[in-house]
Amino acid sequence: MYYISHGEISKLNLLAGILMSNFVRNQLEELGNKMKGGYPRWQSQNLKKLRIPIIDAMPDSVKFGLEKAYLVKNIDKINELIDPENFSKYKIKVGQTRLFEPYSSTPRKN
Repeated sequence: MYYISHGEISKLNLLAGILMSNFVRNQLEELGNKMKGGYPRWQSQNLKKLRIPIIDAMPDSVKFGLEKAYLVKNIDKINELIDPENFSKYKIKVGQTRLFEPYSSTPRKN
């Protein structure tokens, strides 16, 4: 079992929404193994390779929409908001970051 903690519930909601997206699901399918019956096996080495958008770089409108979609479990809206083609429009233009990146690292701003 894995868990993620943070002091701000809204950021946890945003992360949960991102992790529910097809963008992340597709990465896990590419990285992971399948167990008998076709169920994915998510090992820590695969989770560490996940690439996700930088939450602080997301526009407020996207964050608001994503949190709202997460709270009502609207997967279609989550997938609409977590579109890799939109990541380049975010204010920090590194596009994606590793999920378990060291806390001390700061993203580049362009």
